[in-house]
Amino acid sequence: MTAVTAGRVRSELRAMRRRRKPWSFFRRLYDLSDTALYVGMAGGLVTEAVIKTRAVPALSVPPVPHAAASESWMALALAVAAVAAFGQALLAVGPIWAGAAAQTWILASPVDRRSALLPTYVRTLVIAGIGGALLAGGLTAIYPPWLVNLPVTGVLGFEFGVALASLTAGAQRSARELRQFRIGFGVLLGVAVVMGGVVALQLDVPALFVPIDRVPLPAIGFVVAALAVGYTSLSRLHRGALSAGTDLVQAAAVSSAWLDLSLVSAALMLRRARRIGRVRSVRLRGSRALAFVLADVARLRRYPAAIAVWAALLPVPFFAAVSLPPIAVGPVQLLAAYLAADRLAGGLRTIAGSAALRRSLGGTDASLKVIHLVLPAVGAIVWCALTSFALPLAPSVTVVISAAGAVLVVYAMATRPPMDYGGGSAIFETGFGAVPVHLIRQLLRGPALLVGLAALQLIAAH
Repeated sequence: MTAVTAGRVRSELRAMRRRRKPWSFFRRLYDLSDTALYVGMAGGLVTEAVIKTRAVPALSVPPVPHAAASESWMALALAVAAVAAFGQALLAVGPIWAGAAAQTWILASPVDRRSALLPTYVRTLVIAGIGGALLAGGLTAIYPPWLVNLPVTGVLGFEFGVALASLTAGAQRSARELRQFRIGFGVLLGVAVVMGGVVALQLDVPALFVPIDRVPLPAIGFVVAALAVGYTSLSRLHRGALSAGTDLVQAAAVSSAWLDLSLVSAALMLRRARRIGRVRSVRLRGSRALAFVLADVARLRRYPAAIAVWAALLPVPFFAAVSLPPIAVGPVQLLAAYLAADRLAGGLRTIAGSAALRRSLGGTDASLKVIHLVLPAVGAIVWCALTSFALPLAPSVTVVISAAGAVLVVYAMATRPPMDYGGGSAIFETGFGAVPVHLIRQLLRGPALLVGLAALQLIAAH
């Protein structure tokens, strides 16, 4: 009896597709070229941004006490934070995942699971490597001495992307290992925040100049070891591990096609609720408004990662003060303040997105939204006050604009109505085709306000 191998199964499936769809090969070739086009566009944008950043004379920051140490600590902190964020993103999608059809062939047939998952594993490594290279290329603009080594940092980012994908694939074998990796990436993020505190306080520390030219070669050994861990774990991936990230991947694909990120946020909210599982009821006291605020605080306490992200964004303006021109620190603070306040706006998004919940709670829609805006507003004010020491130009005016602007943008984004694809007949011609003006107006609600407030900060800084 001839053994059934994964290669024979794939060959039979390809033959069946060719019989059903004779042009499937050309369709796949078109999809591959389309993906390569978008990757090339992203790489070109990163390269152009780095080149233009290098050409700006204002990037040569005047020497200040401990400037060299601040730049080196900032560069290492950003690298550690990027590794932690990239690892968490890989864990969110699997990183090895399979749809229903692939799971049926892998788990319900006498086929070697490792051989069947090998193409998916290789494809995941390539995507993670390209993503890591693009991320590393973007981070080189933050630390000017690394700009001269852009190809080296790109190679290093590719290696770390592949290694992280392999290690997180190995962590899919059990829920315990996944939890340990999540804790490890959280610790890395905490280390980055502590190093950001070194930059913020301008402590007397030695500079950490990393010989970036010598890093990629020793990193090859680390990558090979990570590849071995990921490859050996393929045969131990069960159905739950392979389907854990399917909902998020499908939601991301649909949301990118429909230009609606609410699908991804809903999938993340459902996953977070499943992870929390069971909660303890709390007694709400005081007036109606105070009870709603306390409920919002209880919701935030059940999800401490939001507070961690709020705190992790605190060093961002200080990083900008070290590496960017003084006039750019204000807009960076505004953007980071919005991101920090948005982490505290879960209750506002829930209330604004459910008319049935508002009717059951009673009162007017405006009063419910304003009450649930209290927590993001307090978070934005406290965050801007703590980061006001990083502002070199017009600190008082810039802090007021950042705090008020962050609250306004959070409210505009949280109360944005569902996407309407049928309204409006005016068409706007772009380089990628015709786009309805009504759709552009919906997409720009919130980001346009953020850009306008950043322009106001630039005017106030002059």
